[in-house]
Amino acid sequence: MNRVVEASYRARTALHASNGRLTPTQAAELDEQAKIVTRYLLFADEVPLPGSVEGDAAFKTDFLRTRRATKSGDSLKDLDLQTRLFKHRCSYMIYSSVFSGLPPEMKQRVYRRMHEALSVERPDKEFGYLPTSEKKAIREILNSTLTDLPGGWPSSW
Repeated sequence: MNRVVEASYRARTALHASNGRLTPTQAAELDEQAKIVTRYLLFADEVPLPGSVEGDAAFKTDFLRTRRATKSGDSLKDLDLQTRLFKHRCSYMIYSSVFSGLPPEMKQRVYRRMHEALSVERPDKEFGYLPTSEKKAIREILNSTLTDLPGGWPSSW
């Protein structure tokens, strides 16, 4: 959440300082912030679990109660607990009020960067740890569960 709050702060500061018209330098700074947030959202620096984790049944039940699922039942809150925490490496914090409150100029940059990161047509080496099947699953989940994705996020890629 700290990364999203910082991105929001930097975007608001830049927009205020420039009366809503970003300079090329400010736009580049916001693009860099979008890269940082995208890496966070897609678990780029996730450390593998040292072994499988059982997890508390009551916690799992409570945690999964607020999951947003696709028609096929996939959700960003689906737990893996074998080699990593989540089945799909995209943070469910994308549904948080902190993320939804990002200034549009920043949120659109994050969505654009995620679109690039999850591309199977033009794979981004930085996100090469995500196999094609997982990229497709994440895109489908986001497309099915977020209402403010920009154009260019078709339901089947």
